[in-house]
Amino acid sequence: RSTNPSYPGLIFGLGSDRASHHHVLGSTGAFADAGRYTYVTGSGKNRSTHTWHFAAFRLPRPMPHLLLDAKSNNMLGSNLPISLRRDQRVSLGSPFDDHYTLYAPNSYESDAFFLFPPNVMEALLDATSDYDIEIVDDWMLLYTRSHQDLADPRTWELFETIDESVVDGLSRVSQRYTDRRAQASSATPGEPARAIAAEGQRLARSPMKVLVSMGVMVGVWLLMRFVIF
Repeated sequence: RSTNPSYPGLIFGLGSDRASHHHVLGSTGAFADAGRYTYVTGSGKNRSTHTWHFAAFRLPRPMPHLLLDAKSNNMLGSNLPISLRRDQRVSLGSPFDDHYTLYAPNSYESDAFFLFPPNVMEALLDATSDYDIEIVDDWMLLYTRSHQDLADPRTWELFETIDESVVDGLSRVSQRYTDRRAQASSATPGEPARAIAAEGQRLARSPMKVLVSMGVMVGVWLLMRFVIF
């Protein structure tokens, strides 16, 4: 058990009592970590423990913040715990759009096309199914609510496939990628050059899920008052 894992992904900064459980760490190579991750929201009777299974892979250099929301694990909407602004959605065409909703920071649409060439898209479709995928800083993070059995050889075969196809493909294309906005914003004498401009480092979030949750709570409260009175 490790407390407060420091990955920059969207699920790792939520709630409290954050910890990784029964996880396996890799000290070298692209594979970094895989296991179960939990965090807590609320308190008292409203206290909830949220459980995810994850895998983390290192990338050779920082990339723009990109999120692939897998459609296979959605029900009424995205299963992710946060909402992103809809104007950041990018279409890469069929069949990729049939499996994933891609988010990229505003004005980074063409960058997403460059970073996901056909061979990387094909590798993603072949290797992953129930994982949401986040690329942030120099990490590729995979999330799923489904059980991830680290004692099953098939899990490690999947990770090996992801390493050899998806991570390798992203690594190769990232070596040819340059964020010209970062070069322009680092033109001040004495300021160190940044790999990714500030506007490309993080996707903009939407308050929609917070509003929906508040609406559900108000609805339950009104229903209880109606039943009681």
